[in-house]
Amino acid sequence: MLHTARPDILAAGLFATIGAIGLAGSRGLEPGTLMRMGPGYMPTVVATLLLLLSAALAARAAMTRPGPDDAVAWDVRPIAAILAGLGTFALLIDPVGLVGATAALIVAARFASRPLRPLETAALVLAAALFSALVFVHLLQLPIQLWPA
Repeated sequence: MLHTARPDILAAGLFATIGAIGLAGSRGLEPGTLMRMGPGYMPTVVATLLLLLSAALAARAAMTRPGPDDAVAWDVRPIAAILAGLGTFALLIDPVGLVGATAALIVAARFASRPLRPLETAALVLAAALFSALVFVHLLQLPIQLWPA
């Protein structure tokens, strides 16, 4: 477990990093105008808002005294399980299709909590796979394969 006395500083650093990456990534995109938004408009706005939020959090953290409740203990297991689930989904969406990738995502992310409940996990896999197939493939008609090619 990682311990820190300033959770606001950590959050500000995280938001600033994501905002800076977002601004750097949207640099080559045409922002357009408010009435005719280009592909770079929303990424630029969201990244700028994240940078402003990080500045506000850092200012608030600098003006407050650390108290006994400021110590934060982070359990790395949930973070790692969720990131592993997202990575698994990204790697499996093309070879195994939406249903298989969704199942792998749910199973990997369920390791974030204890105890692992197999019946709940199976029900969640079934519900998430059906919902994502209905919304993304049938309603939105995105060109995503449901099953392995």
